[in-house]
Amino acid sequence: MPRRLERVDLQKWVERMATMDVDERSALRGVKASRAGSIFAGALVALCAMEALQVDRVRICPWAVREGLMLHRLDELQSEGSKTAAKVIDSARQSSASPHRQHRAG
Repeated sequence: MPRRLERVDLQKWVERMATMDVDERSALRGVKASRAGSIFAGALVALCAMEALQVDRVRICPWAVREGLMLHRLDELQSEGSKTAAKVIDSARQSSASPHRQHRAG
């Protein structure tokens, strides 16, 4: 299922988190205690970027930047005609869509 973030919703969260301390932020559903100190700053940066770029909605990817860069490169290889890259991309996309996918730290 595609995940999207609307700028108006992010604005509401930024305003809400601005009044919270780290303990309150860490109590939010989905926020790890280790990220509670930086989540407000990240949300503020995302909001400013969306405003500067005049973007009302973004698609959220469950993968990290490293995986995104690899997929971008594989897309480039695919456009160059590499069938192997196409197979890897399809496999990666299928595994990311799986609800039971396990993430392994490297």
